[in-house]
Amino acid sequence: VVRDKLGMADEEPVNAAMERGSRWEAAICSAAEHLLGLAVVGEQMLATHQDHTTHRATIDGLPVPIGSAATIDDVVGLIEIKTHGRHVRPAWDYWGPQVQWQMHCTGLALAVVVSVEIDDSDDSAVGLRLTRIERDECEIDRLVDLANEIEAWVSMGELPDLTASALETIRAASVEAWTPDAETVDLSHLADDLQRFAAIKDAVKAVEDERDALQAKLIEAMGAATSGVCGDLR
Repeated sequence: VVRDKLGMADEEPVNAAMERGSRWEAAICSAAEHLLGLAVVGEQMLATHQDHTTHRATIDGLPVPIGSAATIDDVVGLIEIKTHGRHVRPAWDYWGPQVQWQMHCTGLALAVVVSVEIDDSDDSAVGLRLTRIERDECEIDRLVDLANEIEAWVSMGELPDLTASALETIRAASVEAWTPDAETVDLSHLADDLQRFAAIKDAVKAVEDERDALQAKLIEAMGAATSGVCGDLR
């Protein structure tokens, strides 16, 4: 996120999942209106927190009673529309924090995630689910702390130190940026890190080899038995 805010990241290309979501959004929104017995207004509205102007979120829609003049007092929550592929697990590790952040930015206390399972072979809907999510102040506090940390790094114009949790993100970004004929990079400034990495890699390999050898010995000793004991170890 900091890379993106500092203009150091390439724009994310539109993929098939994004195209599917855009293609299905209007139809899913109409289905949600019928199932909830409410009208949906404010589609793709950008919401800004009243006290923190840098805290913003795009809202898929706001449900209001049918036939109302749709004032802010009529809004009962927010709608978030999602699609996922056939037999693909819904991405609640992303969806959950997303709607909590949306509730933080809007001040609302309720969200309904309308998720539809799509068979991509013929672009047909095979399942729909409405999930009610209530405002979670503890989760919102965590997200606000994270937002403040991101904002601090952006204001300094610096990237945060890399940690173990950054590995998959960096690996994915590096794959996208890989150029077959790129010049060899001089890593002299990382000499100490490289030496430590090589030592850790060798140590991990040695430990894994020892572990596998011991496991082979134990399995052989077990024979046809399904349990074995040695003192307090089972």
